[in-house]
Amino acid sequence: MSKIIRDGVTIVLLNEVGRLWCGERYDVPNAWQLPQGGIGAGENVEEAARRELYEETGIVSTKLLGFSQKSYEYLFPDNVLQEMRHKYGNIRWHGQRQKFCFMQFCGDESEIRLDIEHPEFRRWKWMAVDELLNAIVSFKKKVYSEAFSDCSNLLSCFMSRAD
Repeated sequence: MSKIIRDGVTIVLLNEVGRLWCGERYDVPNAWQLPQGGIGAGENVEEAARRELYEETGIVSTKLLGFSQKSYEYLFPDNVLQEMRHKYGNIRWHGQRQKFCFMQFCGDESEIRLDIEHPEFRRWKWMAVDELLNAIVSFKKKVYSEAFSDCSNLLSCFMSRAD
């Protein structure tokens, strides 16, 4: 049986000094990641990114910087898949294919809210790329590393403007 992969988007939100918005997962202490989620029917990548970012963080004040040229795929480890099925019911997919969407945060931090009905994150902070790669769950580390490497020109261009 082939594995079903869900199309999704990962939001790389950069502040004025080029640090990434990262959230500690609500359900997994000390597991940090970028906001992300599935692409809904009829949505394009940017629409899904803006919706997911708002749903998970309350953030709306952003400027689109660009997208990864390709998508990055990962499978959930069996224990994570079991936990997800217990929490969400009988989900059909076994992993995700993520397009990375790069945005600049243009608002005030008071806009950020994690106190939503079904919180994704327990706390947040701005991190450097290396710091996030050391804090990300192991099964996403390769995908994040590849995406940041492939998009290094976009990141360095923005970070040089932030200096």
